[in-house]
Amino acid sequence: MEETPKLLYPETIIGYDCREMWLPNVESWTEEERQQALLRQNIKRVLTVSKESWNSLFVFKRLMVDGRYVGAVPNAELEIPIEFEELQAGIWENLVAMQEFMNAHHSAFAEKPYWMIAITVVELPDYWDEIKNLFQSNPSTIDNQWSFLGYDVEDEPPSMWEGLVSYESNRASDYYGDLSEKIGKYLNTYHLYSEQTPAIEHCEWVTKKEHHPYWVYGLYLIKSYP
Repeated sequence: MEETPKLLYPETIIGYDCREMWLPNVESWTEEERQQALLRQNIKRVLTVSKESWNSLFVFKRLMVDGRYVGAVPNAELEIPIEFEELQAGIWENLVAMQEFMNAHHSAFAEKPYWMIAITVVELPDYWDEIKNLFQSNPSTIDNQWSFLGYDVEDEPPSMWEGLVSYESNRASDYYGDLSEKIGKYLNTYHLYSEQTPAIEHCEWVTKKEHHPYWVYGLYLIKSYP
């Protein structure tokens, strides 16, 4: 795990989730896929806010495509009760409610390793005023007992996340150019930024390049199971 980062900007918890830790990850990728998607090659696993790249244990009814739940693990049947679902994001707003729900449905994933995580958004001035009243997560502050995993950069507000692993038509290093070497060295073995500074630099660069807002998210490990 990473050391707790020095903060340039505060973070707000936007919700909680449980993510699988048993499906094949980068070890199953071809060399071409790795070159196309990654800014750092020597990683052990891609962790991201993206449910496409790091599947949730929970189905999200608004993400059903062609008869299957996108972003959920195969055969997932656990749907977040609507009263506990964070606005738009398909994640839990109440940590205790999620923990109690998982205890009640323990048999569904009793022998499967998964991580319980908290997801934050960094309060950057470019977008914070637009979203600061959206979230009512409980608890709303980071617990110092949680383990910091890293920062992700994403071009959607909390909803259908794609995450830092972006499958561009060109190699990731070609897409990012000189920035690739500059910021790639700050990625950890989860392909997340260990500090806010390079994550913010990445966010600002790609926002300007793509002409629409990007966001910086933090990931924290609450507990690993079993």
